[in-house]
Formats: sequence, C-alpha cells, structure tokens
Amino acid sequence: MSKPVKYFMMAVVFIAIVIIAGGAAITMLVDVGRYKSTIEQLVTKKTGYPLILGGDIGLSLFPWFGLSFAELQLDNPNGFTGKNFLRIHGFQARLKVLPLLSQNVEISSFVVNQPEIFLEKNAKGIWNWQKLTELTNTPPAAASAKTMAPAAGESVKQAGEKILGRDGFALQSLVVGEFAITDGRIHVNDLQNKVKHEVSDFNLQLDDVSLDTSIKITLSSRLDGKPLSLKGSAGPVGADPGAGRLQLDLVIEALETMTVETSGYLDDLKGQKKYNLDVNVQTFSLKKLFSVVGLPFPVATADPKVLDKISLQTSVAGDVGQVALSDVKIILDDSTITLELTGKDFSRPALAINLAVDAIDLDRYLPPAAPQNKRSSGPEQSGPEVQPTATVSSSAKKAPVNYEPLRKMVLQATAKLGKVHVHGGTVNNLAVDLAGKNGLFTLNSLGMELYGGSINATGKVDVQKNIPVTALSLTVQNVQAGPLLKDFAQKEIIEGMLMAEVAVNMQGDTAQSIKESLNGKGDLLFLDGALLGLDLAQMARTIKSGFTLQQQGEKPKTDFAELHAPFTITNGLVNTPETTLRSPFIRVSAAGGADLVSESLDMKVKPTLVGTIKGQGDGEERQGVTVPILVGGTFKAPKFRPDIESLAKERMPSSQELSEIIKTGKVPAETKEKFKEDVEQAKGLLKGLFGK
Repeated sequence: MSKPVKYFMMAVVFIAIVIIAGGAAITMLVDVGRYKSTIEQLVTKKTGYPLILGGDIGLSLFPWFGLSFAELQLDNPNGFTGKNFLRIHGFQARLKVLPLLSQNVEISSFVVNQPEIFLEKNAKGIWNWQKLTELTNTPPAAASAKTMAPAAGESVKQAGEKILGRDGFALQSLVVGEFAITDGRIHVNDLQNKVKHEVSDFNLQLDDVSLDTSIKITLSSRLDGKPLSLKGSAGPVGADPGAGRLQLDLVIEALETMTVETSGYLDDLKGQKKYNLDVNVQTFSLKKLFSVVGLPFPVATADPKVLDKISLQTSVAGDVGQVALSDVKIILDDSTITLELTGKDFSRPALAINLAVDAIDLDRYLPPAAPQNKRSSGPEQSGPEVQPTATVSSSAKKAPVNYEPLRKMVLQATAKLGKVHVHGGTVNNLAVDLAGKNGLFTLNSLGMELYGGSINATGKVDVQKNIPVTALSLTVQNVQAGPLLKDFAQKEIIEGMLMAEVAVNMQGDTAQSIKESLNGKGDLLFLDGALLGLDLAQMARTIKSGFTLQQQGEKPKTDFAELHAPFTITNGLVNTPETTLRSPFIRVSAAGGADLVSESLDMKVKPTLVGTIKGQGDGEERQGVTVPILVGGTFKAPKFRPDIESLAKERMPSSQELSEIIKTGKVPAETKEKFKEDVEQAKGLLKGLFGK
C-alpha cells in the first residue's frame, strides 16, 4: 500500500472515531429539554405560528440518529378563530449514521402518531396555511458572486445544477424499515362559505421502501364519515428521484360510491413531467356521489333516474405542454360515448376533438318543464287592430360576455350522433364539422336526417370583436313538416313535405339583439299538405251569409297541392312579396310581413274559390268569389278581419263601364245583375259584421 493511500485511510478512520465519540458525548452530556423554550421562540418569531413542545424530547446520535417527542402544537397566526393549526401527539424517526458515509440511507422507522391539521378560511377568504407558502416562496439570501459564477468551461445550467446539489445527489441505496402515519385528522372550516368537512381515521403505510423496488402504498381514511382508500404501488424511484420513470399501479375507492383504477408511469418529473396512464372509473352514480359528500346536486333533470350509471375508460398521455386522451369510452346511462381529444399550448389552447355517440335522449337531462297556463287555441274573432306587444329594450343592461378565451383557441372538432331525441323530436345521423382560429369559427358542415328528409347547414361565427357576428345557410330536403312541428314545437299548424333554402346573418348574443339584427332571405315550398285549424274556402264562402271565423267540423283545414313562400328579412322584419297556395277548390295569395321584434303580424290574404279540381302546376285564370282577409294581432293572438275597402274597390264598375253608363244613360242588363249580386253579398257581409 502506498503512503498517500495509507495516510488517506488513516484520516478517514480518525474522522469516523471523532464523529462516533462526539455523538456519544453529546448524547450523554447535552440535555435537549433545556432548549425547548429557545426552539419555540425561534420558530414563533420566524414563522408567526406559535410553537409549543410538550413532553420529553428524545435525541440519539449513535449508532442511530434518532429524534422523538410526545407532543407538538403549532397555533394559528392572528386573524383566525381556531387556536390550533397543527398538533402531533407522537413522532419517532431513526436513521443509521455509518451507512451515510457510503451514500447509503437506512431508516429504521419514521412514524407520526395522531397528527391533526386544522384548515380554516376566515370571513375575508384567507386560509390559515397561506402564510406558510409565503415563507417557502421567500428567496434565499444572495450567494456570493464567487459561489454563483460558473467555473471555467462550465455552462450556466451546469453551475445552477451544482448549486442546487443535483449533481451531488447519487444515493447508493435507500431502505426504510417502517414508514407510517397513524390515526390522523384533517379539519376543514370554511367560514366564508359556511362549510365544514373532516377527514378522520387517516392511516398511511409504506412498505418495501427502497430505490430499486416498487413501494407498496396503503392509505385509508374517512371523509365526513364515508370511507376513502388507496392501495397499490409506485416505483422504483431510482437513485435520482424525479429524473427517471416512476411506475404507478393504484386503486382508489371513494365514499362507498366510486372506484378508480390507474396504471402507467410518470417520467422526468424534474424536467418535461411526462405521463402515460390508463384510467378506469368503474360504474357509479353521480347523484349519489353528491349526496354522500353532502352537496346539493347543481341541476334538476326531467328524469330523476339519469346520471345514475356512469363509467369511464381512457388512456391519457402528455407533458407540461400537451395532453392527449385516446380510446375514451364513457357510459352515460343508456348511451355509449367515444372520444379522442388532444390539446397543446395551453396559453393559446389548440384542441382537436373527435366525438361519437350511439344514441342519447337529451330530454331526460334537460330541466323539468315549467307548468303552463291553459290557453284557448283557435284564432280570435275579428275586431279592432291589436297594438304590438311590449318588448324588452335591446339596450337593457347585462354583463358583457368575455370572448377572449375563444379568440385564443384553435379548434378542430367533429361529432357524430347516431340518434338524438330532444324537445320531443328525433334526429338521426347528426354529423358536425367545426373549425376555429383567432376568434373565427367555421361550421364546415352540419347534417342530419329527420322525418323522411334531411337538413344541411354551413355557417360562421365571428367573435373577434365584442359583438359576435353570425352567418348561417340552411337547406331542407323532403322533410315532413307536420310531425316535425308536432314533436319539436307541440304545434299542429301545417302538414306537407317541406323543401327550403334559407340564408341569414345576425349580430349579438341575446335573443333581442339577434332578432333586431336578423337579415337574409329564403324560400319555403310545401307540397301535398294542409293548413290545420283554418278552412280558407269556408271563410271565403261566408261572404253570402256574413263573414265569420267559426269553422265547421272538429278539425277544420285547408288542403293544398302546393304552398310556396319566398321571403326576405330586414332587421327582424320578415316580408313575403307573394306567398301562394294552390288547392283543388281555392287559390290563395298572401303578402305582408311579420315583425320578430314586436311579434306582430301585418298581412293580407286573398283567397279565390274555383270550380275545378286541379292543383299544383295549374296556371289557368279562375273566376270565383274573392274575399280579402287582413291578418293582424300578435304571434300568440292573431286576428282576422275582411278587407272591406279592397272588396269595394274590386266590385266598383270600371272607368269604361262608368263612361258608357253616363254616355247612354242606361245600365246594361249584365251590369244590373252584377250590382244586384253585390248588394246581396254586401248585405250578408254587413249582417256577419254587425249582426243585423
């Protein structure tokens, strides 16, 4: 053995003897209890949390470094009603000294008995633990320039790691004989929201604790009296914890309601913080979960049995900058939902979503229908013109919507729903393709099948400014209008096959602002249908016996071969230049408008009785009795009355006929017959209007 090596070994032995002898001397000669008051004062001064050490303090330095005490109490700082912040009724830790020289850590025991933590939020919304976070976030005293400066050829990052001790942390082994927290309690008292919770019977046991094996974890507790447990394993942690991959295999059982299984790994927790986990949430009841934790369920549902069977399976992977959910399968009562989702750059989130649902009845999840007052359904009798109903001013104050999160978002989303029941109606094969960036969202396509036909739409929503701007184009093909309106709107007003082209644009995010800014045009065509609740032919025929809206039969209707309604919309005013209806015994034309803002009607309907059985495509001029009808009132209470002025103008002799009468002084026989017929019809009309 060379002299340098020999001298080095002698020095190591000498240092070890000094440490052993010094530790034994301190243990024998120093009374740790004498320094309790000094420790209490120092902690109280530095933290603001008064410390009380009760009972005896045990300290040993060799062959084990050991520390034990019987009572520790840390009180709340000023400003809180509760006295205590932390109480520990027993603590014991033993660490073997000699193995530390070879970077081996052997812990015989680390046991905390009956710890109690009292968490309190005062009336101002401040938690009693927040001051501790301020202390831990205080930057350490500035190091000297010499210590902070990188050595020659050393990068700043390498120098920083050296200062933090990362390069020096290289344990050879870690063995913990016993690690336990027993019979702990956590009290939560939220004075601001008047909410209390308690975690009791908290027990944590770690077994097989080492660097190169999986650590077994057993945790049990009760949350507000309901059991909460975790079992499984984590690890191995490796010689440099947080730098490598940490395997997880855990089962969480919560409140006798939920069981969550997760397995996978965490990787590079000191750097990218990567993760890849499989998660399985076994079937549970969401409503029961809220009930168990003592919280009211946030929404009322039409069907009280929904949200009673929910499960989830997914794989989740990512790091600090991105996340991906794959193979997501959600069972929601009777529905199966699959989902793929990726997100990245969370400051300006870029989301890609692919959703599929086999079938869902949304009516079960909507709020219960409010009770409605019974109203008489049928049109009102003719009478004075009704004034428009009062509406809420569009300038009414409301909290502005913050669209900034949508402006930051980048979105690509698709959804496919096999069958959807909503508002009483059913839609099949609903497909949506939506994209958005910088506050401009484009509906590339929306398609659905319903009631024998289909609806397709495209559109855009622009939220780049504070007032959203929306444009929508809609195409309807071969949809049976009767059952559609009956199911979705609970209305029976029209039947027939509907085809339509509609293009509209609007501004705002309230119903009132949308109606006031609604503009566009459209074309509606109903084939082989009927107007329900209204017999226009009978209304026209009553000119001979007095105009009335009393309809004969239980369900009056006007059958038609074709109803064509082109329209324009200008700032909420819907106008039709000429809506036409063709029926075997009647032709109808209508013009006028409907004001969506005031919900008022102003139209003129002109029916003409004919004596032929021809329908769609019949363009022949017809002779018959024409009774113009004015439609006014409101959407909820429309009013009908004959247009006497137009009727009189139509029955007046022409200027040529008047000139001939004046010139000859004679009235032609056919004109006399016409006047006689008009007089009889006028009598009938007046009789119907005035009852005489």
